[in-house]
Amino acid sequence: TTFLSLVSLIALIVGALGVAMAMHSHLQQRLDSIAIMKCMGATSSAVMRIYALQTLGLGIAGGTLGILFGAAVQAMFPILIARYFPVAPEFRFYWPSVIQGLATGVLTTILFTLPPLLSIRDIRPVLILRREMAEARKRWKRSLPSIAAAVLILLGLGGIAAWLTEGSGQDAARLGVFFAGGLAVSLLSLYGVAWLLLWSLRKIQKRNSGRMPVGLRQGIANLYRPGNQAEAVLVALGVGVMFTLTIYLVQKQMLDQLTASAPPGMANVFLIDIRAHQKDDLLQLLKAQKGIQGDPDLLAAVAARITRVSGTPVAELGLKGFERRFLQTRTVTWYEKQPDATEVLQGLWPAHEDDICVGEDAAKGLKLSPGAELEWTSNGRDFRT
Repeated sequence: TTFLSLVSLIALIVGALGVAMAMHSHLQQRLDSIAIMKCMGATSSAVMRIYALQTLGLGIAGGTLGILFGAAVQAMFPILIARYFPVAPEFRFYWPSVIQGLATGVLTTILFTLPPLLSIRDIRPVLILRREMAEARKRWKRSLPSIAAAVLILLGLGGIAAWLTEGSGQDAARLGVFFAGGLAVSLLSLYGVAWLLLWSLRKIQKRNSGRMPVGLRQGIANLYRPGNQAEAVLVALGVGVMFTLTIYLVQKQMLDQLTASAPPGMANVFLIDIRAHQKDDLLQLLKAQKGIQGDPDLLAAVAARITRVSGTPVAELGLKGFERRFLQTRTVTWYEKQPDATEVLQGLWPAHEDDICVGEDAAKGLKLSPGAELEWTSNGRDFRT
């Protein structure tokens, strides 16, 4: 869960870089308006508030669209897989997650638009009217507020990463520091590569100016003109490639670990949703196949949902994070005898038909102990264990 949350945060950072570049271009197109407002007595802080409100509106609009799209996926996906899995589609609009997602998107957008907004403070009306953007841009890069904004962005992203982390406060703080530090090193490295690439192109263009086609020469020169966004675009592209490569490497590492840690003789083919009248035909089909080692292990399963724990509705237990999965319909299984790989930590193996055992994670999440009562619903039937 934490990994998927941080992957989403990286994707959000790529989008926020785009918003920052869009805001920078927007400010360049509004230089005359800013100059007139300053000449009329508007302070830099007032102008910054105007464009900060525009940024806030963009962040809220984008976050709202994301929420609506996510809700549509959540509503439609169970319907698409209903023909393959006997689980009734159930739509839940979980407000804490909605608020967390919207707040994360808006906060990230505001953080990344701080540098272009702060540039308003150091641009005088005379410089804007004369279009001496090279000097203004150079002064802004050297200014202390831009450095403070970069530090604030890293601290903010580290705080968001810690907020999205499942686990104790110490684990969240450590992961937030790692995320912010790794992101800072990555951005600095990507910025250095982007600067080196543009510097090399500029040198090549100057040395071969007479031998290069006009279109190519002007295109390269446009990459380092005053006010360009070439470096930021390259950094954003690098973050996107890093994001995709990270997912691939983690996926490959997880598969390698699963393969290396699998016990000897573990099944590598699983057949699901086998009906009772299909069982005998399936067994005959498997026996006719070559290369199968050992008899198939049949495991019965039924879809059921917990409604109450010792008389308390599950919705009132205050489940958070990954524990919220117990609010949904789950797969319940049963065995004729205790499996060899199962260890009883508390209580005894069930001996009565109304007795059940639960996994360690479920016991911790639902705060269960031997003797607790669970009420269920399955296919329109309610029962108690």
